[in-house]
Amino acid sequence: MIYKGSDRLKHTLDEIVDISSIESGLYLKESGEHHMEQLVQEVCSRFETAALEKLLAFKLDINIESDLVELDANAVSKALYNLIDNAVKYTKKGGVWISMRNAPGLILLDIRDTGIGFSYEFRERLYEPFSQGSEGFTKNFQGIGLGLALAKRYLDINHIGLELLDSKQGGSIFRLKIPLKTESSQRESTIVVKQPMKRVPNGSLTHPGILL
Repeated sequence: MIYKGSDRLKHTLDEIVDISSIESGLYLKESGEHHMEQLVQEVCSRFETAALEKLLAFKLDINIESDLVELDANAVSKALYNLIDNAVKYTKKGGVWISMRNAPGLILLDIRDTGIGFSYEFRERLYEPFSQGSEGFTKNFQGIGLGLALAKRYLDINHIGLELLDSKQGGSIFRLKIPLKTESSQRESTIVVKQPMKRVPNGSLTHPGILL
């Protein structure tokens, strides 16, 4: 209990620092090429035990041909973690399903659960910091309401769309629209710019990056 409590407190403090750095413009995005399938599998592997402890089904269904993306892997991983964490936390029975498939120029990633859903009143402030579906001293779940707010901001930084497709008593479906790295940008990243050789005073040739 002490370990879980301290871990939850650390996670809360990390979330407060993260959202503060994003909203103040101090967050430094570090983009790179990544395979989305591997990134999603790594995040999902962290929830298998939690789902098992609650006797929930937890399934990852990947059916894609292209998954090369250019993004900040740390930010997107945190966004996925928060979305899946919410799905597991707010689901008492049934399960959580994550699926990936291609659309023109995109990867569509759906996170579906059989949890408590979101009321229509709450949807208007779904991504506001410190907002939860159940609030006050009578709320049924722990947390301070930063998970969805942070997920949305991390995805916005990476130009990834986030949409609540459905939410009702009995489940929710969040969809991420992740842009694929285009062929033209892939070619540009592999172009090697050749610099002209320099002639040194003694008449020999040398490359500008070599110190003799």
